[in-house]
Amino acid sequence: MNPKIKQIILEIATFAVPALIFLIWKAFAKSPFLGDENIYFYAGYEVTRGVVPFKELAFAHPPLHLLIAALWMLPGSIHPVWLKLASVLPALGTLLCVIWILRRHNINRTATLIIGVMLSCCYELLSLSTHFTGANWSMFLVILGLLFVCQESRFRMILGGVLLCASTLVSFHVIPAACCAAGLAFLWAPKRRWPCVVSFAVFFVCVHLCGCLAFGAPYVDQLFSYHANKTPMPDRGMQAIKQFFFGTYPFVALAICSILALAKDRIQTFFRREAMQMPVLFGIAACAALLQTIANFCIDRVYSYYLAPVLPLSALLAGLTLDRLSGYIKAISNRDVKAVKPLIFSAVIIITGCILGEKIESTMSYYKSKGSVSQYVFTPSPVLPDFLNRFVERKFFRKKRTVGSLDLGITRYLWHENVSESPENLLPALQPYAHVEGRIFGDCASAPWLALATHRKLALDMPDTNAQLLKSNRVDIYKLIRDLRAADPAFLVVNPNMGIPSSKVFKQYIEDDHFKLIQAVKVGPKATKLYLYGRERDVK
Repeated sequence: MNPKIKQIILEIATFAVPALIFLIWKAFAKSPFLGDENIYFYAGYEVTRGVVPFKELAFAHPPLHLLIAALWMLPGSIHPVWLKLASVLPALGTLLCVIWILRRHNINRTATLIIGVMLSCCYELLSLSTHFTGANWSMFLVILGLLFVCQESRFRMILGGVLLCASTLVSFHVIPAACCAAGLAFLWAPKRRWPCVVSFAVFFVCVHLCGCLAFGAPYVDQLFSYHANKTPMPDRGMQAIKQFFFGTYPFVALAICSILALAKDRIQTFFRREAMQMPVLFGIAACAALLQTIANFCIDRVYSYYLAPVLPLSALLAGLTLDRLSGYIKAISNRDVKAVKPLIFSAVIIITGCILGEKIESTMSYYKSKGSVSQYVFTPSPVLPDFLNRFVERKFFRKKRTVGSLDLGITRYLWHENVSESPENLLPALQPYAHVEGRIFGDCASAPWLALATHRKLALDMPDTNAQLLKSNRVDIYKLIRDLRAADPAFLVVNPNMGIPSSKVFKQYIEDDHFKLIQAVKVGPKATKLYLYGRERDVK
């Protein structure tokens, strides 16, 4: 075979193999998902139909998140595969972007392929791409922006700054990583890199200025005041942080080796006034990952997806570590004794990191029930051939989960999908009343999807009924009840444990306004039940 053709085939395989593995795992994802993504899909759909966001429809996330949702809902389809692609595609883009950066910076093909396969099988990436939170897109934009700001072309640097800024306009939580990447790229070579910082700042100011001018006070209130007034989590989200690092510790252990090597390299170049030996992009990735992690330890409300940018940044550093380790092994095989010390040092760090990574689980709240067993039933993917379903079930699925046991990230992901809850389960209860006209109101995880599925609107155009709206004093429950009585919704969806509909005042409203319980629907393998109510005059 022609050597050039062989190299092209191997290069394609480096990208294709991890991507194919990732898509196989995602074939087990269920959609729709009972969660906040339905708020975003409903809001996006309404905006495409002419509803003015922030004024006529409340939205508590940055404007580009809403824009992505609106573009996604432009066809008006809520087909399960179409909805799932909203989260799968940016995660796949992140995977391919990591591989591209590693190959562009001459990381050997074997190391790159290993990192690609590890990332495609990583529980955090797989679970993050199950539902559309915006974190999937902001993570992708951060890693794509990092690629462009470190290039020499002025246009690409400007594009990199815009992409990094765009990530913060999708999700606020990536601001530390995005700002760090743009700022360090500028500090590295201020005379040449100023376009990336300028484009970042100009785009950020222009978008929010246009938002303020177009939507006025509601824009500021919903995007900034609301989040500033949210009540803190009891444990500041420490369980979510632990969960993230428990799911990504192989990358973190490898990344620590690169961070230490980069620090040593930087110190040596400072005192010897030499050029850095390692590409600057990896130094920026290390600092961005560290700053993102530190920032999440400092705030009082954290979810695991707030750390999403740390995953691809750590994967880049892990690839650099594997490349250096392969160089040490090759040097030792050539009897270069100087390579023994750094190889042993790296091995100790990696082994220690992996041991500590597993120990993290013992500090998590659910570990108190160590030894307890949960049962799972394997659900084959309808899009995969039978032999592949059987292979996955035999090699990666476990029918029993024992708290405290060591399980693969793939296995944990399959369990995660196995217990996923779907608002589709509410539809049979509503079908006998399809002739009843009127709007829907209630649980923000399910009511928006139910409204889309039945071609109805939400009462008060209010897809988000999070309990934080009450706790942050943004919504007066008594005024809300008065407005609901005026809107006269036909159906209510209530999760007795979550959101505004779970409050005592709302339950009293159900009783006082003569809503009749249609059915209590179990929406998944968990114990969660949603209660569907209808107006008594319509559902006698």
